[in-house]
Amino acid sequence: MSTPPNAQRLELFPITTKVEGTGAEAHLTIAGFSLAALAERFGTPLYLYDQATMDAAVVTYRQALAKYYPGDSGITYAGKAFMCVAAAQWVAHQKLLLDCTGAGELRIAEAAGVERTGILVHGVNKSAADLAAALAHGGVIVVDNLTELERIIALRQALQTPMPALWLRMRPGVAVDTHAYRQTGQTDSKFGMSVAEASSAVALCLQDQLPLTGIHFHQGSHFHDPEPIGGALETVLDLIAELRAQTGWAPQVISPGQPATSLIWGALFCLACEPTVAPQSWSSLAGGPLL
Repeated sequence: MSTPPNAQRLELFPITTKVEGTGAEAHLTIAGFSLAALAERFGTPLYLYDQATMDAAVVTYRQALAKYYPGDSGITYAGKAFMCVAAAQWVAHQKLLLDCTGAGELRIAEAAGVERTGILVHGVNKSAADLAAALAHGGVIVVDNLTELERIIALRQALQTPMPALWLRMRPGVAVDTHAYRQTGQTDSKFGMSVAEASSAVALCLQDQLPLTGIHFHQGSHFHDPEPIGGALETVLDLIAELRAQTGWAPQVISPGQPATSLIWGALFCLACEPTVAPQSWSSLAGGPLL
């Protein structure tokens, strides 16, 4: 007997979603709250985040990483997905890294009481205000290009707080199967550094005695197949081997990372949004052909 369409669609909702009542009295609830009553009270559109679902997702991610990567690993919450004080506090409670893009999100993290060591600052085309806030409040700054690194070196002279750790964003030259506008890791991408640029950045960091601890890469968003991540990792690991041989430096963190020998996913995989599309298993993604 086939599953009723309504039951299939409910699988796409938060785990606390229920249809309560029957007939004309039937109504949808999340975490015990009537959606109709919430819409009447707050108006629409109304965005709801179910903490039970978010908590369960973190457990699933951690279990999969523990299964496939017995070493240290970490998970980062991207503030760009949704950012408010309560969300930042939840991230800190879960002991995740909070990925902030710019001074505005850093201000929210500060208001939420997120410790500096739990803040990672990402983003392209960072303004002077963004970099100043990142240096003052960030635990890690992901450096997008050589120009940005040079600006950080110049700003460091007036820094009154400890220097954040630096990760270099690489462009591994491996495309993923998604819309062209969502690809970020291919050779002609405007994001990140080429292998040659990353090598120059490492040399500059060593010359200026900067706390360079990691290499990050991001290949895009909304893709299904983890296979290209393996090719990207090969490029990154080849560069690391070359850098270690030439300079003695090797990263503590590889990010799709934290802390040593860890992986933090630098990607957004597709999620099911209709009953005919099966949700992807995080275990199948984490256990994909990465190395």
